[in-house]
Amino acid sequence: MILNLLVLRARDPDMLAHFYEGFGLRFIRERHGKGPEHLVCSISGMTFEIYPVTKEAQTTGARIGFAVDDVDASYASAIGAKAEGLKAPAESAWGKRAVVKDPEGHIVELTERRTGGAMAQM
Repeated sequence: MILNLLVLRARDPDMLAHFYEGFGLRFIRERHGKGPEHLVCSISGMTFEIYPVTKEAQTTGARIGFAVDDVDASYASAIGAKAEGLKAPAESAWGKRAVVKDPEGHIVELTERRTGGAMAQM
């Protein structure tokens, strides 16, 4: 099984996309039929979309994890983009790791890629 879609809802989709662009992602605008305009990015075959919050849906409250090349730099970028630092970069059982809350309240875990092994394949 492979995760192929992640959808977040945000009060300010552009600001949230800007936050995730700090990790190297690039979003484009898209609309399906009469649906709402949203932002979309492809990551290793997975579609990552940011939709505006509607009356029917609130923010998702999701927890998201990224394997990054440099946890310290990614953490600093996140803090600079108005993330709330929940756990500063430190060694853990999963390698060097940090946790932030994005500007819409989603928890984002940053784990430094390891050479070889499962994390390096992400």
